[in-house]
Amino acid sequence: MSFKLNDSQQITLNDALFGPTDREKRMLEKSLAKPFAEKIFPKIDESLFACLYSDKTLSHFRKRCYTYELATGTDLIYETIIGLSGEMAKIMKIN
Repeated sequence: MSFKLNDSQQITLNDALFGPTDREKRMLEKSLAKPFAEKIFPKIDESLFACLYSDKTLSHFRKRCYTYELATGTDLIYETIIGLSGEMAKIMKIN
């Protein structure tokens, strides 16, 4: 392998690529991203899902979900989606 001079400027952490513009910040503040990040995301108990991630393949994930449901009677994915949708409804003031 040989050395080749890089004529372009190196990207730094302060480049505009890494931070949102003022317009993007305003749009983000008006969206549901902030309430989701502040109110809902911290309430997700990740320890419930620890048993599902020992293998990275989807088939093993489905198998573990099914096995967990058979053992506990709890469908983790369904309950999490229902819980999160309830939290979103509260934030959006929807009955």
